[in-house]
Amino acid sequence: MSYVRWSSPGRPHDYDSAVYIYDTDDGVVCCSCILLPADAIGDHPSHVAANPGQMIEHVRAHIAAGDAVPDFVIPALADAERAREAH
Repeated sequence: MSYVRWSSPGRPHDYDSAVYIYDTDDGVVCCSCILLPADAIGDHPSHVAANPGQMIEHVRAHIAAGDAVPDFVIPALADAERAREAH
């Protein structure tokens, strides 16, 4: 499941997003994270958090850096964390 996908300039979207965040079996991924240094060919590695709660802190770092993050991302991650803790 993705919490948010990138949006592309010039294409119609309901939101603007510089991040792509989704669940995997290994945790929650911030795909090609622009907060992390790029490699020699300009690719950014992905950031993997162990759970949605930890990804919230990472998303806050994106917001602090001025990156576009839709308002619905943190509440969706918080809901997923509550559901995870309830199990």
